[in-house]
Amino acid sequence: MSRCHKGSADVDASHQQSSNAETARMQEESEFDTGGETYDENTYTKHLGLFLLKLQEDCLLSSSTIQTILDGFKELTSLLINSIQQTVVNICQDSNIFSDVSSQILTAVNGEMLTTAFTELSSDWKRKQFYKNEYNFVEPQTVRYNVESSVFTSTFQYIPLQDSLKALLTNKKLSSQLLQQVPKRPNILSSFSDGTVYQEHPVYQNHPQALQIILYADEFDVVNPLGVHASVHKLLVFYYTVANIDRHLQSKKDTIQVVAICKSSDIKVYGMTAVANAILSDVKLLELQGIAVSGVPQRVYGTTAFIAGDNLNSHMIVYNTKQQNHCV
Repeated sequence: MSRCHKGSADVDASHQQSSNAETARMQEESEFDTGGETYDENTYTKHLGLFLLKLQEDCLLSSSTIQTILDGFKELTSLLINSIQQTVVNICQDSNIFSDVSSQILTAVNGEMLTTAFTELSSDWKRKQFYKNEYNFVEPQTVRYNVESSVFTSTFQYIPLQDSLKALLTNKKLSSQLLQQVPKRPNILSSFSDGTVYQEHPVYQNHPQALQIILYADEFDVVNPLGVHASVHKLLVFYYTVANIDRHLQSKKDTIQVVAICKSSDIKVYGMTAVANAILSDVKLLELQGIAVSGVPQRVYGTTAFIAGDNLNSHMIVYNTKQQNHCV
């Protein structure tokens, strides 16, 4: 299994505690730009939490390794603060500074904000709760393939498309790109917006700045592909990206979001009807009603531009939709 796919496998196994970690990373610059203002203790905690989240998602470190790093940072910080306080005491004594003034200086360098940050992130459980509360976490939904059956059937994980888009658009730098006017290039085909499908689509005609959602499907194994359990635990994952974003960013991992995670064996049994219904219901609402995003003055509309995939998955999607007479 590749290192890039490992993150998606871990997400499925742990109910995707960091499904929006990419969005949190993209918010770093805009969220922590204080314009010279004084940091409060929550800002220190957010910085430390984001650093630990990067270690988990970018560097693929285990919880125990992250805990070791955090404990080491805490010990080093404690030694540094004690050393600074001792230096302040010696300088105040040598300079005959009043005791009340020296006490105020010591209070200012006691590292209370860092202590609070270490305390709030002191365990794996606390870190997961902090990520959910602070970084636009989108809770995945467990959806059954056959909801009408009285017998419990297999399930798949679905990350609501509308909520995921809202979290993505909270980043001001990204939203400014996604919601900018689509440029017109007469007689030039350089993107989806230059083609007749875009120009004749009713959603894009009524809302020229509507989001152009690209869905992508891919299968991968979460075990050794050469082992005896190859293909037994194979997953089919649906991702999306938005074509409105600058081209050089469209293929970056930070702008590609997970929509659904299914077991390939379940798809062969139940088909794609449940997965398609979950995605299309959100797409329909996005087309007809749009979504309200904090900080964006107008409602945001959008629809599916196209579905991309390799030959195997493209044929599988077409085969399933024809078998079940379902239009995707």
